[in-house]
Amino acid sequence: MRTGLKIVGMPTLAAIAALALASCSGEMGADKSAASTKADTAQVATAANVGGPALMRRLTQDQYRNIVADVFGSTIKLGGRFEPDNRTDGLIAIGSGQASVTAAGLEQYDKIARSIGDQIVDEQHRAQMIPCKPADVKAPDDACTKMFLGKVGKLLFRRPLSDKELGSYVKSAADATKKTGD
Repeated sequence: MRTGLKIVGMPTLAAIAALALASCSGEMGADKSAASTKADTAQVATAANVGGPALMRRLTQDQYRNIVADVFGSTIKLGGRFEPDNRTDGLIAIGSGQASVTAAGLEQYDKIARSIGDQIVDEQHRAQMIPCKPADVKAPDDACTKMFLGKVGKLLFRRPLSDKELGSYVKSAADATKKTGD
């Protein structure tokens, strides 16, 4: 149940703490010059930008399954197995920030992704998943690919793809179609 409280991140807490400490320094009633105030503000802004190392969290098995079901539907089956999720202090969410992917794990992710891709474009799912009909199923159709990837990319990346990203993915799809004939 939400109580309406917003959880504040570490950079924000650092800024609040720095502001509190800066407001407690000096003598009561002492006037500060404008230059001194600007310098204090710059120090607080710098303190707010200091944080820990950037982390990239590995999706847990449940998160991976859920995003595939949300984007492509519950009829898409994952073909493969995941490496076990790590627990840190009993929590998978913390362990996922400290997890690494082994070579064997990377191969499994590749196998799962290929299985998902095969199902999306198979005869059973193609009409449901792809909003347009390619002019020729054996030849690249950049307009149809761009429409599909624009829609799905926004869901998978949780943001719209840039024109450069979308163009790169459309080119990759066209190259693969030329190479495989499908």
